[in-house]
Amino acid sequence: MKLKDYINKNDFDSIGKSFLKSGINYAYQGDVDLSYTFLQLGLDNLTCDCLNGDWFESQKITKENLSKAKKSANTKEYFFCYSFLYFHSEQVEGYLDKSLDLIDKYLKISPDYLGFYLKGRILSMKDQKFEALVMFEKSYELDKSSRNLYRIGRQKEFLNINGVKEIFQAAIENPHSVCCYRILKVNTQKRGIKVPNNHHKTNPLVTSFLDTTIEVWDFQRKFKKILNYDFSNFYEVEKNKKILDNFSFFLRMNEFFILQVFLQKNEITQDSLFVDTKAIIQNENSPVFSIENQTTDPYKYYALWQYFPVNRFPVNTLNSKDLVNRNLIFEFKDGVNPEKFAKIIEFALKNKFNPNILSKKTLIIIPASNSIKTEKRFKTFCQKLCAITGLENGYEYLVNSEENRTPVHKGGDRNKSIISSIKLNSSVNGKNLIVIDDVRTSGKSSNDVNQFLKQNGANSTVFIYFGRTVASNS
Repeated sequence: MKLKDYINKNDFDSIGKSFLKSGINYAYQGDVDLSYTFLQLGLDNLTCDCLNGDWFESQKITKENLSKAKKSANTKEYFFCYSFLYFHSEQVEGYLDKSLDLIDKYLKISPDYLGFYLKGRILSMKDQKFEALVMFEKSYELDKSSRNLYRIGRQKEFLNINGVKEIFQAAIENPHSVCCYRILKVNTQKRGIKVPNNHHKTNPLVTSFLDTTIEVWDFQRKFKKILNYDFSNFYEVEKNKKILDNFSFFLRMNEFFILQVFLQKNEITQDSLFVDTKAIIQNENSPVFSIENQTTDPYKYYALWQYFPVNRFPVNTLNSKDLVNRNLIFEFKDGVNPEKFAKIIEFALKNKFNPNILSKKTLIIIPASNSIKTEKRFKTFCQKLCAITGLENGYEYLVNSEENRTPVHKGGDRNKSIISSIKLNSSVNGKNLIVIDDVRTSGKSSNDVNQFLKQNGANSTVFIYFGRTVASNS
């Protein structure tokens, strides 16, 4: 099909992919300037840049290709084009690492929406889902495109965060994106969103989109067949245009309903909030403490993230970063992947303290509500953290003295001191302590523990938390 036919059909994904194909060919010819221009044109037009449509000719990246482009080496055009080529060259050993190295070089020269977008695609393929989401959101800040909305929505769904809103908005902006509608069908069904069909019962796209028994790829094939109508057949042109227009109208008419359902369905149970993602990064290199008190009286404390309690902050009120931070705190509480959390705290501690100082301090914990939870949450974590930081492991210094203590957030006595349910198992006299807990809320437990430790001879205390509770959603 010719480009003008795609234009007449408003098939922007196919338009974009035709530009991408030209960009790839120019890159193989060594003309990275023209390649960069066409790749940008392609990405600016489409919503989904998957390989459907056979636009990427899987030629090999050869020494001859590279030598042709050598005259433009170390330019942003070269870095972007060959990052793009390597990203799609699965037959090349280490293709994702090569692609990532080149796009990082591009971003140092030109930190723009193209670079952030391509880096997001690479990171997603490397299974670094949250980092990929951060890149797509950075790209969207600079380029409010359906392509970025589509990728943000998909990454959120990979992280078990509701991304239907972004996918839906991308579909509305590009109503002929076949892939986008397939993904919208997948995730509306997954989220249990049921859209009424009161006025379009004869439209095959509407009925196929809503019918949960129709497989999503069958729906995509039907959509593609209707979109690829024959311009020489006037009847077919008019019939298929009407089907496409009515399908788009159907979704627009139900936008308010879908987004209202989005607000209701977006509340995920705590058990489903756990995501397997790497440390949340405050900068691109390592985690840091984003919160600290401004006084050492009665003690200094630091926290990695804001913590938004589920009962006051539904999922739809938070951005993706705060949601994943909350998920990570839930993971830590449940003792999931203690080595990962030890690494997070290691990075943050070394960003804040001289590593030589850490070896002179002792790590202790504020015990959980019972000894089983304490061991599950802290034992392996403390072993791992002390092994990589040089801290003395004082996991068994402060322990549970009674088997069960009801946490305040589960109805426990707010006025009862934690000291009545914990005890010292070893002397802290003269020791410089780093005290770890999962979340700081009112600070009462930490205040009581600090006073208790000082009364028993502790020389100094610093408190560390994964999260500090945000008190209100006002």
